[in-house]
Amino acid sequence: MVWIAKIALFKSLNPPIPIREPITFTTGLNIVWGIEDESQDDHFEPGHGVGKTTLCRLIRYCLGEPNYGQAYASKEIQHTFPEGYVAAEVHIQGKRWAVLRPFTKTRADAAQQDISIEDLLEHPPPRASFHEYLDHLSSTCLSGLRTDSVLMNGDSIEWHHALAMCARDQEARYQSMWQWRSPRSDSGTPKIQKDDAFLILRSVLGLLPDEETSLQRDLDRMSREHAKVESTIAERRREPEYWTRHHRRALRQDFDISDALDASLDPDDMIGLPALVGNRIAQLEAEQAKRRRALADLDRTIELRAAALGEPSEMYNQTKAAADINESGTAVLLKSLNELRELKKQINELEEMLCKYGNVPIGECTHTRDHLTTIDEEISTKSSEYLPTAADRDQSLADLRAREKRLESQLAKSRMQLDDLNDQRRDLDDERRNTDRQIAEIRKTLRQLAYWDGLQSGTEPDAQLTSLQKTKTTLESDLEDAKQRLKELLASQNTALTGLRDVYDALVREVLSPDFHGRIALTSSGLSFRIFRGENLSGEAFETLSILMADVAVLVMGAMGTAAHPGLLLHDSPREADLGGHIYRRLLACVASLSKELGGNHTVPFQYIVTTTTAPPLGLRSKRTLRLKLGGAEGLLFGRQLHADHATTEPAILFEEQEP
Repeated sequence: MVWIAKIALFKSLNPPIPIREPITFTTGLNIVWGIEDESQDDHFEPGHGVGKTTLCRLIRYCLGEPNYGQAYASKEIQHTFPEGYVAAEVHIQGKRWAVLRPFTKTRADAAQQDISIEDLLEHPPPRASFHEYLDHLSSTCLSGLRTDSVLMNGDSIEWHHALAMCARDQEARYQSMWQWRSPRSDSGTPKIQKDDAFLILRSVLGLLPDEETSLQRDLDRMSREHAKVESTIAERRREPEYWTRHHRRALRQDFDISDALDASLDPDDMIGLPALVGNRIAQLEAEQAKRRRALADLDRTIELRAAALGEPSEMYNQTKAAADINESGTAVLLKSLNELRELKKQINELEEMLCKYGNVPIGECTHTRDHLTTIDEEISTKSSEYLPTAADRDQSLADLRAREKRLESQLAKSRMQLDDLNDQRRDLDDERRNTDRQIAEIRKTLRQLAYWDGLQSGTEPDAQLTSLQKTKTTLESDLEDAKQRLKELLASQNTALTGLRDVYDALVREVLSPDFHGRIALTSSGLSFRIFRGENLSGEAFETLSILMADVAVLVMGAMGTAAHPGLLLHDSPREADLGGHIYRRLLACVASLSKELGGNHTVPFQYIVTTTTAPPLGLRSKRTLRLKLGGAEGLLFGRQLHADHATTEPAILFEEQEP
């Protein structure tokens, strides 16, 4: 369905300045060799750090992956080539697409069908061209798969899932069949769980019937419900013991029943807990009877004291009113006399001021002196008339105010005594209510204790536990039915695995020897690919090979038209993942043989790109197979060592910025 024909790297596009000659690929086997030379210590060539993994990541980048390397590597590339791009020619179902993506993501991606990279650079496509390319790539590569709502959480299979299956992270180190991506790679691909990886693989192989997906979800849901019910049952079984201890402690600590922890609950036991509770309640009720009598006495005393306050209060009010009236009358009586005195004072204060009519000081004015004489006469007359009466009234007022003060003091003392009596009554009434509540709580606690003790001893039925156990039994029955149905479905799919088993077994024999066998098992845990020697597992040494052979077997199934594999497989440095050198060379020879067998004189129906630091077999060093050599005299992928710098560069923009 898809294969890479060319990868080109550009320092800039305006004008186009290539970083190196384009790297071309073919269908079939493609080897990228990082040359390792240990012959001279002074000029040791490790074969690492030359760009093999970066090339793989750039291929994935051109196939739509969000990132093209670990964060530090991307930063190095962006710093060294701030205006750089990677371009690719990708064949999708026989149609060539030119793809262009920037190293710095502030720029726009681009893609166009039926043109070369050179044409794409000369005639930039519309803004949405890259999205159209990705949509076409995705729909083509997923066309033969069951995708909708396949994954465990109900999500659908997307192109990034298939791409992860076809191109494992080098950081994952080929540790397991399902681990395609490593968090250390910074690929930007959403995390793929183990169960989902096997569902994707089985969908590619056409081994995922519709019923199984829903059945797996039902099993997962029922398993969670069953675990929850079991946990609830275990908790319910612990409850009687807990609450029994709790209520006994409450009777001892809160209600002062000292033997509550050990006393029996037998109602006929004279020293049992019911009898002890009865005795305690009897004590409390005796205290209540005393309180009720005390409350009755207080009520009578309060009533008498309140009644006794009536007459003194009335006398106080009358005395205060009489004093107020007396004081007011005296003020009215002396008002006119005080006004005359104030007038005389004002005239005397103005005696130096000139009179505007007579032009003499007011104090020397005849009219003023006459007027003052008249005022003095009125003051004298009124003083002789009012002052004796005012003096008598003042004496009467003083007597009334003294009596008012005595009555007020007596009233305050009586009211304080009444308030004290009311406070005593409130305190006593609070004690009564609290004791009533305590008696009720003691009886309730004893009932609860008897209930939980009955559940603990089994003398009382536990309706809640019975209901939970019934639910558990139903769930277990449903789970068993679902597992049986799933087992039957897997059994039917196991039969359909015959072709894949034959291919896998043949590949294992070809790479190793007839003494070895490749076996595949399909269980509820997923697909397992194992290598046996005779009837025994071959051991850890062949774990990496079993994963590589599984990838190649699925690729071959796609090439033969019996699986919906995109047809592209990328293995980055499998030799470094504990794969023996001899086995590695035989693996490459096996894939080369497959390419010749399946392709003949025509295009090979798959593309396998592998990077390595180990020299490929002599027979596979032709230009058709050995597509690129890196390191030593061959140089690095970017022609130079890269380094990072935190300085920012604002590159010129060739295309418009993409929508987020």
